[in-house]
Amino acid sequence: METFFNERLFGPQRHALLVADQDDTHTAKRRDTERRRQALQKKVADATRKQDNLLRQAEDPDDPFT
Repeated sequence: METFFNERLFGPQRHALLVADQDDTHTAKRRDTERRRQALQKKVADATRKQDNLLRQAEDPDDPFT
């Protein structure tokens, strides 16, 4: 624990270490946000496809399910 304080809080490189840690955190958050955005876009595209299929089926007078 003493090493942590000596290096991270009171050491000469404390600013560089802090900035590096923050950059890693921001990068991870951006990646997570991008993954979630892609997953939501996939769900929207799937819902749109299903909706289009239902409308096409409903508009087809020869479809036995309408």
